[in-house]
Parts: sequence; C-alpha cells; structure tokens
Amino acid sequence: MKRKISTIEELESFVEEIGFLPFLSSSISGFSLKDMTEEEFWWTGMENDPWEWRKTIASDGKLAYGKLFSKNAGFVSRAFYPEFACFRRDGYDFDTLYECGMASTNELRIMEAVWRAERPLASYELKKASGVVKGFDGALTNLQMKTYLTVCGFVRKQSKMGEEYGWPVALYTTPERLFGEDYVRSFYGQEKHLKQAMMKKLSALFPNESEAALFRFFKA
Repeated sequence: MKRKISTIEELESFVEEIGFLPFLSSSISGFSLKDMTEEEFWWTGMENDPWEWRKTIASDGKLAYGKLFSKNAGFVSRAFYPEFACFRRDGYDFDTLYECGMASTNELRIMEAVWRAERPLASYELKKASGVVKGFDGALTNLQMKTYLTVCGFVRKQSKMGEEYGWPVALYTTPERLFGEDYVRSFYGQEKHLKQAMMKKLSALFPNESEAALFRFFKA
C-alpha cells in the first residue's frame, strides 16, 4: 500500500479510513506507519516525528493505541474498534475467558488491579498493584492483543519534589472505560459474520497476500 504520511492529521485520517495500522512493523510488506513516513523525521523530537505522535494519539482518544499486531504496537480507529474487539475476543468478556481456562493468573491479577483503580495506571504502577513480577510484560502484551487493555496516554515518573524524570511510560485502562462498555461490546454475537467480513476487507486492501497470511496478521 503506497501512501506517504507526513503529519499526525494525515495519520489519523488514514487510520479512520482503513480502520487500523501497525506502528513500527508488519507482516504485510509496506503496511506500517514506519513504512509510510520519512525515516529522517523519526526520533527527532520535532512536531513531525512519528515517534511522538503516538503519545498525542493515545491521549486524545480518537484512535486506540497499544500492542495490537503480532505483539507490536499499532492503531485502530474508534469506529472500527467494536468489530476488532469482537474478533480478537471471540465474544468473551475477560472473566468468562479466565473461567474457561483461556487466560493466565498473571493476566487476571493485572485486570483486577485495573478494575480496582479509579484512574488509568502507569505500567510501573500496574506492576506494583497487581503484584505480578515474573511474566508481567508478557501478560500485559497479551491483554492488549486480546483487546482487554489499551494505552490511554503517557506520563513520566515524578521525584519526591514533584519533578519529572526518565522516559515517558504508558498509561493503561480498559477499552470499555475509554470508549464505553456498550459500544466496545456492540458486535458480540456476530463473530462468524465478522470473520468473513474482515477477510473480505483485508483481501480487497491486500490482494497479493494469501488469506492465511491475512488471518494471521489480524488474529495474532
């Protein structure tokens, strides 16, 4: 897919048009923000730096952002998110998923910490609140891939004096809190139809990719 993106507005418009876009890499050749932007602007800290865009996008709620494609970061439009979540969750809420033995204890402890919190939690706060040490990063990634958690902003740590320091870290919440529970779950029960519709959509976008490759891209 040959298109160049040079501003955050163009990125938002593209994701709203297509529905989704990987951030740095993709199993589909040429289909990621990294592929669609000029390399010279990355990691410059300037306004046209795509690395900085993710912080603005995660905070404004127009697009979902997180580890969504092959355990790597990406974007999904708000309009497309209910279909995407239904497809990834296969119609399961997290508590049912866990009861059916399809989620780990670490994932449960992380979700419980998020549910207890009255605000989004930074990754280091979530790690402490959940009590998960070994396997925390993997469980956090899995929950994003399954669409039970999403990034909703970035913050820096603060010293006792209130001074910020270090690299920005992600804030996490549930998509239900970000977009609304009824909205996120509005396609539950349509899993079979959605699979067919999504494969048709992907095949139209990427006619040179096999159906098996497209399904792996979208499901995992």
